[in-house]
Amino acid sequence: MNNSLLQARQMSNSAPIALCARSALARHSIGPNHGNSIIWVAALASFLIGWRDRLAGLGDATNTVPLPMGRQAIADFLGLTIKTVGRTFTKLERDGLIEIVPAGVCVPDLERLQSLTAA
Repeated sequence: MNNSLLQARQMSNSAPIALCARSALARHSIGPNHGNSIIWVAALASFLIGWRDRLAGLGDATNTVPLPMGRQAIADFLGLTIKTVGRTFTKLERDGLIEIVPAGVCVPDLERLQSLTAA
């Protein structure tokens, strides 16, 4: 088993993250391969918020969300391609919703990012 798939499986053992990230996909009647970027943005935003909330529950509440996994592990976890995850990170950064920093992302406006998950 490759390293990114192992990381994705380990992350999937975290119920809060799995529920947050996958609920964005489940709220839509179309499947995850539809190609609608709104769904990918909602899924990635849910993942980032879920991961941040989990870390906050452990006492590490900051605007910077450390990501100890790479894009491939995130893609495997969300059931997306690495290209889709990369493009979605770029879109979120271009729109000012996140800032990609070494080993993670900074979320300057959490409420604005959360608004994407309510779609």
